[in-house]
Formats: sequence, C-alpha cells, structure tokens
Amino acid sequence: MLDKRENRLLAALDPADYDLVRPHLSTACFEQGAILQEQEAAVAHVCFPMNGLVSLGSVMEDGHEIATSVLGRDGAVGAFVGMDCPDALTRATVQIPATCAVIMESHFRAAVSQSERIRDVILRFKEALFGQVHQTAACNALHPLEARLAR
Repeated sequence: MLDKRENRLLAALDPADYDLVRPHLSTACFEQGAILQEQEAAVAHVCFPMNGLVSLGSVMEDGHEIATSVLGRDGAVGAFVGMDCPDALTRATVQIPATCAVIMESHFRAAVSQSERIRDVILRFKEALFGQVHQTAACNALHPLEARLAR
C-alpha cells in the first residue's frame, strides 16, 4: 500500500485533495540510468519519488547533457504538466535507484483542475526547483570544483 508521507509533495495534500490522485497512483521501481522523461517530449506520467535520486538535465543539440538540478522524495518528475506545460522541459534520469508513485498525465491534470491546493503545491515546488537551478548556475560559474562538489 502506498504511503503518501514517503513523498513530501503528496504529504502536503490534505485528505480530500489526496483522494483526487490516490485511486490513480501506482508504484514503480526504476534502476539507475532509467529515463523518466525526455526533454521536449510529451509528459505521459508524473512520478513522485519515494526514495532514490533523479537528475534533471538540459540536452544540447549536439547530444551533450548538463545536470541542472536533482530531486528526490521532495519533488516530482513531470508535475508541471498539471500547469498546462504538456512537454518536458528537461530529461529526467534516475541516478540512485528509485521507487516512485506514478500517475498518468490525464489523471493528474484532472486532479489539478479540481484542486487549488494541488496547484499551490506544484507552484511552490516549481519555485524551489527554480532556486536550485539558480544556485547550481552560480556555483558552477563562481566556485572551484571542490566547492561545487560540497554543494
């Protein structure tokens, strides 16, 4: 049985809002290297990690990729689909094997459309992720390798 407390975004929902997503959640395990979403591709599922670590990266035209942020049980991959962003902005790659609560994009959009609280949780997550991207950019530009690794 899925315990919503294992993911902080799901845990932030009150029972009525969680009941909008709960019937549609399943659990999936992902190995290191698994791609949860591909940059510029349509988001098919939203994944709420309950453990493990996922990196979000920007892929350049020549195929090079740079990690811009990481998330774990404090976030979700693909959640912005609920805010009318149908295509992934980044590639999401599992770095440490992860178990995720997974919901189909259509069910997640329906829940978001019915709940101001779910929209608020997504927006707060977006702001936190945006801050992490800014911090990563600043550290990469201003600090030596040792300091960046300590981040």
